[in-house]
Amino acid sequence: MQRRSWIILICSVLITTFYWSCTSAELTSARIYARDKEYDKEKEQLLLAMKGADSENPEVYFRMGSDIYANRGEWEKMNEMLDKAISLGEDIMIPVGAENLTVKEGVELIRGKYWAGFYNKGANAYNDALSGDLELKNSNLDKAIDLFSTAIQIFPTEGKTYKNLLFCYVQKEDQEGIDATLTEALKINPEDADLLLTAGQLRQREDDYEGANEYLEQALKLAPHNVEIVKTLANNYFFLENYENAVDAYNRALYQEPNNSDLHYNLGLLYLRLEDFDFAEEEFQFVIDANPDDWEAILLIAEAFRGNERWEDAEYYYRRVIEIVPEHTSAMRNLAVVIFQQGRVEEGQELLEQAKALE
Repeated sequence: MQRRSWIILICSVLITTFYWSCTSAELTSARIYARDKEYDKEKEQLLLAMKGADSENPEVYFRMGSDIYANRGEWEKMNEMLDKAISLGEDIMIPVGAENLTVKEGVELIRGKYWAGFYNKGANAYNDALSGDLELKNSNLDKAIDLFSTAIQIFPTEGKTYKNLLFCYVQKEDQEGIDATLTEALKINPEDADLLLTAGQLRQREDDYEGANEYLEQALKLAPHNVEIVKTLANNYFFLENYENAVDAYNRALYQEPNNSDLHYNLGLLYLRLEDFDFAEEEFQFVIDANPDDWEAILLIAEAFRGNERWEDAEYYYRRVIEIVPEHTSAMRNLAVVIFQQGRVEEGQELLEQAKALE
């Protein structure tokens, strides 16, 4: 009895294998025509297969999409056929070229192949627009837009195509194109942190800091360690005059980039706004140590010392500004103020007269 059970099992395996390996005459003919690149004849056989025994075979639809419509550049029909193939069984093995792949793998391979061709050409056109002849900039941007738009038709869920298309519209200052592309991109990839960052930066360009904040805060939730997001959000808080949150964001960014002078400079500005002059001094001192001739940081540390009524220190740094920028009238006037505070009235008055003459 046990032996007979094994015989039945072996027979069932053989029958199953034979079932999956069998193809209709139409599909077999289609494969041969595909090999010989006789695509019109292949299409005829695939249409017959769809009406016959292979109507539920994903390979038929995969071939119609990859061999017929892709070669013709009919991307909408290509995707319709490839989606149909996936719906019939994404894990079913089918022949793709010289190897066997799952339907899902085959679809990704085909979409990726054609997408890459248009995407790379679009990237080249975009680079030509930025680095090539200025007179050809717009025509190269239009070319890049067409190529990226086709790449999106081929592979609608690939997020970075939208970002590059956005950059094209930004260069052309085409607000309608920016808004439409951004809306579509966020529908498809609502949790793409880089895309949300780009959206926030674009809103900042329009001085829409409230709108930018929504995108940037969402981006930070998705990528809390992305320093570019943190820096952009910190700047946005600054423009919104939300200084406490801006300080927190800059400190988070500095935790990841402790030697970033720009971050220290911006944080120092915030502390000045908050009249926290001790912390402002520390931040500007870091910037000055890294770049001793940064007269803007020197001017601001002088402001911090003046805020703390450290007149002599303020005088020293105002004088350094004037050494680097001899006709900086604002520094002269502020130097006069701290000199007055030290009781040197005539010297302060002389500086005020010099500033007035330069203005």
